[in-house]
Amino acid sequence: MSKYEMKAGKNYLFRTVTMIYTGELVEEQENRFVIKKAAWIADTGRWADNLISCEFDEVEPYPPEKMVWVHKGGMMDIVEIEKLPLVQK
Repeated sequence: MSKYEMKAGKNYLFRTVTMIYTGELVEEQENRFVIKKAAWIADTGRWADNLISCEFDEVEPYPPEKMVWVHKGGMMDIVEIEKLPLVQK
């Protein structure tokens, strides 16, 4: 296993061609990632600053008990983040 592989239990930001999601990785499957404690980030604010602070300008969280599938086909980039934005704003 590479030290750069994604790990279940870690928090990630997923930037797709149309949307941005955050969540805790539950499982990586062949064509998708399964995440929980997920949120759609409608507005990141200042990108570089908010990747560090995780204080995004607009956050729409999914109910915490829901699993969310993010498909790999439209993935632009993925970055590990320290904390998840869990409150709507």
